[in-house]
Amino acid sequence: MTAEIRPHPDATSRAADSQPAWSFVVKKYRSVGLAVLVGLIGLAVTFFASRHEFEVAHREDLHHFQQLNDRVTAEVQRQISLYHYGLMGTRSVFAASNDVDGQAFLHLVQSREMEKEFPGALGIGYIHRVPDDGQALDAFLDQARGEVQLPFEVSLPPGAAALPGTPTGDRYITKYIEPLARNQPALGLDIGAHPVRREAADRAMRTGEAALTGTIHLVQDQSNAPAFLYMLPVYQRDAPLETERQRIDALVGWVYMPLLGPDVFQGLTEAANHEVDVHVFDGTILTADTLIYDSAGNMQKNNLTIYNNEDMADRLFHDTREIEIGGRVWTVTKGTNDNFTLVPRTTAWLVLFGGSIMSVLAGLLVHVLGTTTARALTMADSMTADLRAYADAARQATQAKSAFLANMSHEIRTPMTAILGYAELLEAQIDHQDHEVLSYTGTIRRNGNHLISIINDVLDLSKIEAGKFTVERVDTDPRQLVCDVLSLMQVKASAKSIRLEATCTSPVPERIKTDPLRLRQVLVNLVGNAIKFTEVGGVRVEIGFDNERDLLVLNVTDSGCGMSPEQVDKLFRPFTQADESTSRKHGGTGLGLHISKRLAELLGGQISCVSTLGKGSRFQVTLQTGDVQGVGLIQAGPVQAVEVDRRAASDRARPAGNAQSSQAKRLDGFRVLLAEDGPDNQRLINYHLTKAGARVTIAENGRVAVEQLTSDGTLDGALTEPPVFDVMFCDMQMPEMDGYTAVSLLREKGSTLPIIALTAHAMSGDDQKCYDAGCDAYATKPIDRETLVRVCLEARPAKTAA
Repeated sequence: MTAEIRPHPDATSRAADSQPAWSFVVKKYRSVGLAVLVGLIGLAVTFFASRHEFEVAHREDLHHFQQLNDRVTAEVQRQISLYHYGLMGTRSVFAASNDVDGQAFLHLVQSREMEKEFPGALGIGYIHRVPDDGQALDAFLDQARGEVQLPFEVSLPPGAAALPGTPTGDRYITKYIEPLARNQPALGLDIGAHPVRREAADRAMRTGEAALTGTIHLVQDQSNAPAFLYMLPVYQRDAPLETERQRIDALVGWVYMPLLGPDVFQGLTEAANHEVDVHVFDGTILTADTLIYDSAGNMQKNNLTIYNNEDMADRLFHDTREIEIGGRVWTVTKGTNDNFTLVPRTTAWLVLFGGSIMSVLAGLLVHVLGTTTARALTMADSMTADLRAYADAARQATQAKSAFLANMSHEIRTPMTAILGYAELLEAQIDHQDHEVLSYTGTIRRNGNHLISIINDVLDLSKIEAGKFTVERVDTDPRQLVCDVLSLMQVKASAKSIRLEATCTSPVPERIKTDPLRLRQVLVNLVGNAIKFTEVGGVRVEIGFDNERDLLVLNVTDSGCGMSPEQVDKLFRPFTQADESTSRKHGGTGLGLHISKRLAELLGGQISCVSTLGKGSRFQVTLQTGDVQGVGLIQAGPVQAVEVDRRAASDRARPAGNAQSSQAKRLDGFRVLLAEDGPDNQRLINYHLTKAGARVTIAENGRVAVEQLTSDGTLDGALTEPPVFDVMFCDMQMPEMDGYTAVSLLREKGSTLPIIALTAHAMSGDDQKCYDAGCDAYATKPIDRETLVRVCLEARPAKTAA
């Protein structure tokens, strides 16, 4: 008999119970572990996301500081250039006449507004070179005493005679200095006896360039502030000046300005919005003796004799630059102060705290709901939604940047009105035979127009990125549009002796529905680029039509330098060029092709490029044509570009004065009120309107403009009846009372005076804002003479008929 062996009942029970207990423990801790893992992952993502936001904010702060830094450096150079141009204008009087006496020099200086044109300059003077012999010195003194009619004696700068190694040779004596009331101690001063002053004078004499002295103390300045002289050599008329020896022999003297350092650079902190502290030193050794300007007075407050670099190192950002001006090196240091505007870290902190809380909650949610796939997907969807929200915030930041670009373009357009306008007026005053001076003014206009085109590109880009760019759909003749573009670009092509031609490769509709202005902008950019990068051969525009997709196809082909595939890949990125090396041959902002691509997309098409390095490129533009059923066709064949109107071109090249004479009385009898706060634009617009026959009254802000139109000259007074003006030009951005407020107030009083908004804002919606305020017309700066007269006439058609 075989014995049956059975397990103990308790043992069987324990074996059966052990499996469920172990499973429960595993499930419990697996849920906890997964919850902890999800929480840790969420915290890690939150940490990196918040750190990224903090880094972005820091980069934007650094970019803001770099802009302020560049602005300060540019302001230093701009300020010195004011004195340079002033000295050149003074020297031109000596170049024009051999008989400049003290009275003529006095009238010359009195014709300038010293405090406005040359802040920090105590005056303008002339230093005469006198041979160091008694007879020449006596003759000079007799002549000077006769002209100045004051006690005229030769004096030395303080301590000059006691300095070792005092130079000998010719004497450099200040013959004229105006205004004399505050500069009389400098009259008769022999600057040649002072090594620092003489070194700069000799350097200017040898090089023929303007020269700055080292830091000195002016004899006419009681404050003993750091100062310097800025000198420009004056040579004999018609003397050869090619070599240093010739310049030394031909030197007559120097025109100069005594400059006080603290006053010269007073505008630096304003240029930096008071957000950085600025120090300017003469040379590269930064001590109290070489300090010219200290915006915050830190060195004086702390009695420092050596510049404290550790103090700047503690700033958020700091920078030191060396600038060469007038043959000397200045060191300009900048460091952020308590006024520096930081980018808000709100988003970064929200990401950090919000993400941490969400990570913890997500872990708890996983722990409660378990580890099912569906629940994990739900949590993933929630996190994806949060990421979308962050993406929306990034897009809003992009729109804010676009608005900033648009505002900056307004600040540039306003001075460009004066620059281009006065360049045109200069041409009117210049003899047509003086080709050299005409080339100077032409250079100003070309570069001004180039800057305006860059501003327009930036505006277009900001409009597109902000989603405010719109296109219209009107009947357009594609062949005529291409002819217009070729006519416009023919001058550039002819200047390079390359062909410019167009042809229809297939039958093309005579009329399509598109935006002709934007299509012309795209073609001008593509053809202009093709001409710019083509030296031999030509540029060809081909017009075709895709019947299957109802698309107009435009190909711009050139025989230029071509591009590599890597360069083609970067073409349509904003602020990017195919050749980004510092030695590239052709300039540009890198915006044109990006804007053209976006415009083509808005017109229902696209732009593509095929290029071979060394053989040329072909850009293809496609765009929707709309319904072309029943529209006539242009047959395939060459397209004859419209010849450039030679008479119109000569009229455009004719100085502004001739054009003004033809319209001198077009506004005869018009009474114009001009509300404009910029002095330069006041004079320019007043000049143009007056030349056209109008009588102009200027109001420097909106308050004064309203007071000009009331019977008692106050804001609360009733309007004068009948109106004392026929039309009003109103700048919309003015101090004390802006144009929007002034126009609204006049309309509330019942004024029916035609009002034309004149503003440098050019963003979409700005014109409607002016109309909503009560304006009858809207014009953007810079505005030319013809446009001024035309909008004035359109505002008062009855006056024109009379």
